[in-house]
Amino acid sequence: MSFRNNFFSICLTAISLNFIPQALAQSDGTVTFITVTQTIEEGGLVPLSIQAKGFDVDPITSLELSVETNPAEFQKALLVKFVNPQAAFLTGTSVRVATQTPATLVARFTRRSGAEFSKKVTTGAVQKPVDFQNPATLDVVFKGSVKFPTNEIGQPIKVIGPSKWSTGITSVRGILYHPMMPMIGATEGHYVHTVEFLADDELFSTYSLSGVISNNPFLQLDAAIPADDKKIKMIWRDTKSFEFSK
Repeated sequence: MSFRNNFFSICLTAISLNFIPQALAQSDGTVTFITVTQTIEEGGLVPLSIQAKGFDVDPITSLELSVETNPAEFQKALLVKFVNPQAAFLTGTSVRVATQTPATLVARFTRRSGAEFSKKVTTGAVQKPVDFQNPATLDVVFKGSVKFPTNEIGQPIKVIGPSKWSTGITSVRGILYHPMMPMIGATEGHYVHTVEFLADDELFSTYSLSGVISNNPFLQLDAAIPADDKKIKMIWRDTKSFEFSK
């Protein structure tokens, strides 16, 4: 099995074996928030997935993800903005959790009308939570013998294919070798702050990241992307003005 397929199959296996979906029904749509509800070994690598569908009447323009139980300055993890509001999409990533007790993850949605709603989900207990004041606890090795070829920052990997949950939906999954080191005290920090998804050279979605996202950030976006697979591009930009694309 190739490195790319090995990595992503492990991600999908984790979702299918250890995650329990918790659905929130709206009057015209449904959100399913999936995370690990069993005991979590590494607090630096807590995977999650958020699926929204059926929002045709008043589609979603943005999604903000927070870890509510982290220290105040390390709660906001991710902000997703769509150029064109989406009636259905799925997004996934991994976050850092700083508590041994179950963590509370919050997804806040904004719709085209300006209406807002939120969904909370609770993880399992964490054996080894991160300490945002101790950088050594923030560097987590992905399980399953998956390794990047070198220790050089960058090395983007992207996999595109049909989504498993809906026809007519494209799944884009990408990962970048990067420390995702947040600002700690007076230190500058070094993390990816923006990831752009482009379709046929036109911006489709922007992800704003913080150092709450796990090192070697993994992102998944399943949506009705108006472009051939070969014309879908991801661009990663970090706080030291480095740019990587795939």
